[in-house]
Amino acid sequence: MKTRLYSIICIAVVNSCVNYEPRVLSPDITLSDEEVILFNPKIANQNIDFGLDVGTNESESLFNLETLPGVKVRTIENGSNAEKSGIRVGDILLKIDQIDINTPDSVRTIEKFSGPKEFIFRLQRDSTVFETTVIANLIETATPIELYRVDPIATRAAYTSHLLSIENQSNIVAARIEELFEKTTLPSAGLNVGDMILALEGVPINSAQDLVTRLNREHTLGSEVTIDVYSDGELKSVKLELFNPGRRISRLKLAPLISYESDLTQRGIDTRLKLFNFWFVSAYQYSNIGGEKRHSILGLLEIASDLGELAEENQ
Repeated sequence: MKTRLYSIICIAVVNSCVNYEPRVLSPDITLSDEEVILFNPKIANQNIDFGLDVGTNESESLFNLETLPGVKVRTIENGSNAEKSGIRVGDILLKIDQIDINTPDSVRTIEKFSGPKEFIFRLQRDSTVFETTVIANLIETATPIELYRVDPIATRAAYTSHLLSIENQSNIVAARIEELFEKTTLPSAGLNVGDMILALEGVPINSAQDLVTRLNREHTLGSEVTIDVYSDGELKSVKLELFNPGRRISRLKLAPLISYESDLTQRGIDTRLKLFNFWFVSAYQYSNIGGEKRHSILGLLEIASDLGELAEENQ
């Protein structure tokens, strides 16, 4: 009897396995380039507006529905150049500068990529086709302005690039801390908004993006790094622990006594547990997948509970 027990223990030890995974699922991020173009200067501030809105030109017959050539003018802005050019609601726009107009997107494309000038509109009103000149108005569009470069994982903070002037030293590139996000580790190292980071592990940084890139590519989460900081008129080196997602047991196998698996997903933690698993049958099985819980005893008795379905209740 003792021999059999020892044999089972030995087999369990040989087949035992424990794996660990991060406690928090860290998302993959795409790091920006040093130079980021937020807008196309060739088309920025060049959008125009004809002062009208158009829709598909559909037949009004209930027995012969089809899309006809041109687009129908739905609305016209009061005082717009389209109104001044004699265009009315209900007119059919056929061409703009000899370009066939058969979809509303054709008008929007011309407004987006053309500069201000005179356009020749060909229209149809009832059975009359006519042309008129429309002077397009230029729409002033705002130019995007970069706020900062963000590190959403390692330090959970935002930075901007600055040129720092220190007495008896040449100008130094620094990354200024602009904003701290939830669970940031910077305050634990005595760092706060306004402090300037000059170097990472003794190597000067070239920009805010350089700092973010090096933190996420060269260092693992939870590790400790040394940064040089200029704060309150003083240069100093501090130790900073990067965000630590923690560890949890993801696999535990002590065959045939116990088998445990846990997967971290966006919806939560999926769990599977087996006790006394003898290949074809387990004495007890438990699973929690997406909130649906299942219990099984010897494969004969099963109990399941789930979240149910959401149903709209009539008021």
